[in-house]
Amino acid sequence: MKNLKLRFQPVSFSWVALHPQPKGVIQFIGGAFFGTFGPMFFYRYLLECLYKQGYTIILLPFNFTFDHYRESGFLIREQYKLIPELVRMAEVAGYDYKIYLDDSNFSWIGHSIGCKYIALLEAFSALPKEPEKIEAFVWEIIKETSGNLSPEKQAKKSSKYRQ
Repeated sequence: MKNLKLRFQPVSFSWVALHPQPKGVIQFIGGAFFGTFGPMFFYRYLLECLYKQGYTIILLPFNFTFDHYRESGFLIREQYKLIPELVRMAEVAGYDYKIYLDDSNFSWIGHSIGCKYIALLEAFSALPKEPEKIEAFVWEIIKETSGNLSPEKQAKKSSKYRQ
């Protein structure tokens, strides 16, 4: 494994460097500028080090927006779109794919605004299953984190998550 080369492939909206013998998956969300425009170049040294230590690397993209709640919803959906693709890619390449079947093998690393997205992703991954409880849970998060918004704007933000 000495001659491992970090090579990213586009998968869905993300970039994936599939490790031949992964011990886990690192999902990376960069900063507003560097994470949006060419994270595989700006964070190359860090990503190479993680890859050489045995991790499959996923670069999760995001749109430059101030609606971080909506964008984190996109990121969580993207994460779950990637799992079957990782399994398929590993099978085609002849690699072991079982590591990708257990989401406890997935970790996030972020830089700058990527850290906020990770905090939101962690919060959303704790969502209850029932639609009414999801709405109440999200409403509480919005009230706590958007105190500077008017109640009308908070309600509008919350309505985006109704099913």
